[in-house]
Amino acid sequence: MIPAICRWPWSVGIEDESYPLDEDGVEFHFLGSPVLILPHEAKILLPERYERFFPLGPCCTNGNRVYEAPHGVLSHGRQASNQVMIFSNGRRKLFPINAIGARPRTREDGKKETYLARIVLGWSQIFDNMMEIKAKTKDCEPETGGQREKIPWKQVLALIKEQKEERGAPRRSLIVSIAESQRKNLAETVLRMRRILLRARDMQRVNRIKEMDLGCLQWFVRQPGASHAEKAGSRQELLAVVRRESFDVLENRVLKDFLRRCALESMRYIINEVDINPNFKGAPKALRVFEFRRLCMNLLDHPGLQTVPLPGSGVRPNYVLQNDARYRQIWAWYSKLLRREDDEDRLWDWQARTWADIVRMFVNLAIDMLHKEDGMGKMVQNGFGIEEIFGSSLHVIREQILGCRTASGSEPGPYVVKRISHGRAVPVAILEVVHPDQGHMHDIVKHFGRTGGHLYLVVRPLENALGTTYVIIVWAVNTAGSDQEKNWTDISMSASAALKKHGEAIRDRGLCNELVLDGLVIANSLSMIQEADVKGLSTSAPVFIIPSDVLQWRHHAIEFIATRLLERLNGLR
Repeated sequence: MIPAICRWPWSVGIEDESYPLDEDGVEFHFLGSPVLILPHEAKILLPERYERFFPLGPCCTNGNRVYEAPHGVLSHGRQASNQVMIFSNGRRKLFPINAIGARPRTREDGKKETYLARIVLGWSQIFDNMMEIKAKTKDCEPETGGQREKIPWKQVLALIKEQKEERGAPRRSLIVSIAESQRKNLAETVLRMRRILLRARDMQRVNRIKEMDLGCLQWFVRQPGASHAEKAGSRQELLAVVRRESFDVLENRVLKDFLRRCALESMRYIINEVDINPNFKGAPKALRVFEFRRLCMNLLDHPGLQTVPLPGSGVRPNYVLQNDARYRQIWAWYSKLLRREDDEDRLWDWQARTWADIVRMFVNLAIDMLHKEDGMGKMVQNGFGIEEIFGSSLHVIREQILGCRTASGSEPGPYVVKRISHGRAVPVAILEVVHPDQGHMHDIVKHFGRTGGHLYLVVRPLENALGTTYVIIVWAVNTAGSDQEKNWTDISMSASAALKKHGEAIRDRGLCNELVLDGLVIANSLSMIQEADVKGLSTSAPVFIIPSDVLQWRHHAIEFIATRLLERLNGLR
């Protein structure tokens, strides 16, 4: 099997939308979220960081696997960084990829970040905000939390609703959190820096000598003269042990580097987030960062820090950095600053996976709203509703894993699907929400590897266990990453045609005889969309278009998805 790159996640096995990889390079028009198809035994890595790709969904029935393509490789164009490395049959090969239309990370001057780059950082920041809110409710410090936090769906929805209040202000980022939490602590720490007394030998006036050691005595006996006054010479100085105050300890080296990095990060925030809109300069976040930068610059001029060198690479915290109340907080934020650059590089490369996380979160929220009286209870009265069997919450990962910030297995459900018949709610089916990472464990979804779905909604009838099974495949496409003009109807038609072909292939293999497939394509746009839009409603895979900017998100968009999702479910007979 020849490795290939496919235009869309659903394009596996579609010849018109697949492009074989070649060592001389492959070129195609990028529209958003392409995938790579490789043999099962092959391994694919990013050459720059030797990062191994994670497969999307279960293995295909023919032994191939689907992988999401990193945007960072695609947006490099004709450069050395536009390659992927594939190990297969004991050989290593590099395949250049030129994706026409992939948006770059920086502008032409190479200094300012593009709008898309700021959008991607905002995607990750929304999950950081969830972690911070959870930490505040638990009254714990940022560094004391575990690797993941469980966020109730109600709290997730409330946070998305709050984004409306942030529209007139610059984006929240790590430096804003540091400025808010460390402004007072930094000033107090610098003024009361830890210091040590160093023991050294130096020439001292005779009347000031307090201590001499063996080395001083050896020097003393070698000096000419019969008495100490004669040995002291005309300057009346002898070699003695002195104690000198020094600030050169590891914790102060970290403190100095932290101040330096905060000043640089503050300036970066001002350039990329505040200066883009004159109205932002008076925003509370902007003022806090301006003030914090001035504070850092002033503290760097402290005399005690002038002789303190910067720490080397690979700093390991000592006892003070781990246990002193002041320095422990600084070390926690310093560690986050050190990881920021690598994290942002990975977020840019794997932004399609981050968008898939957001889409899964939106769909899960929409499903969660369907069974709550305070959310979409009116729909239950219209003859259809769902009831959750087990409670659930969103599991947010503290550190992203190749762009992903949520853990698989935190999907809501399963649900009992009910219809109103003669005034009674009668259970008719079971609705399961399956993450692609767990698809290999599901008796139905394990056959759907070739579909490239980012979420699977499986509806099984209760009365007849062998009856028709309905599967709604949700695809998340990062169309905001492309500067090409999109024809949303064509995208919907492409997904519908692929859905039909995938269904035929699965049925032809006798894997699922009674099977009906439906699809939802959730795309994003950099345009100022006030409300979510939908195209291709008459097809089996309509396209939902959602603003990519976090500040434009509305809970109405989630209700919109819930409404459309209910229509798809209600149409399943």
